[in-house]
Formats: sequence, C-alpha cells, structure tokens
Amino acid sequence: MLERELIQSRGFRNVVTGGDIAGFQLLLRMPNYRGVWASLIDGVAVRVGDRQWDAEQPLWTLQGRTFTIAELRASTGVRWQLDEPATIFVPHPGGLAPASTTWPWTSPSTPRTSPRSSSPPSSTPSERSR
Repeated sequence: MLERELIQSRGFRNVVTGGDIAGFQLLLRMPNYRGVWASLIDGVAVRVGDRQWDAEQPLWTLQGRTFTIAELRASTGVRWQLDEPATIFVPHPGGLAPASTTWPWTSPSTPRTSPRSSSPPSSTPSERSR
C-alpha cells in the first residue's frame, strides 16, 4: 500500500551493483489519481544535504522497466499508474552515508508525519492547507 506522501518512506536505500554501491534509490507516489503517460514526465531533481542531481541524472523504473528521462520522453505505451510507485535511482558511487538514508523529507502538499508513526498528525484541516 502506498503512503500519502509523494516521497515514500520505504524504499530509500543504497543500491549495490556488482559488489559496489552504485548509488541510491527512493520511491515516488503518482500524485494524479488518473496516472500519467511516461512521455509527459519532466523528471525529478534530487537533493540530499549539500549534494544535488539535476532532473536528467536519475533513472526511472516503471512497469518493471528502467528508463533515462530522455527514454521516458520518447516512450509510447508506458504509464505511471496511481497504484505503482516509481523507483528513482540516483547514480552516486559509494552511495550515501548511513545517516543520510533515514527519512528526512515531507512533501510540501501533505502534513508532516513520521514514517514510524501509524497515526496522522494532530492538526486541523485549516492547518494542513497552509
């Protein structure tokens, strides 16, 4: 089951390829209830601490297939469905330090919650819309 936040708390980890840490990955939830054709995706820029990767660098995995953003833009027949998280792989040899792979984000359009907590934050609807 997907979480309410766009950036999912599960799935954020370093990725090992051939015995070496090749980078890290995170999962994103589709924000549109109808899904979207992959060719319409603009990419995602990633920032962790003082490190930044532009929208052209991460690789996207949708429907079990991995794409660069250029390949997604040229794709036909590939959709990012509502119930499918996109796996975003960010190439970063050596990966992130263990302290970086904890849940540091909230999505700007959603209330702040802790991934370890099963209860929603105690706030009123007007506080959540700010």
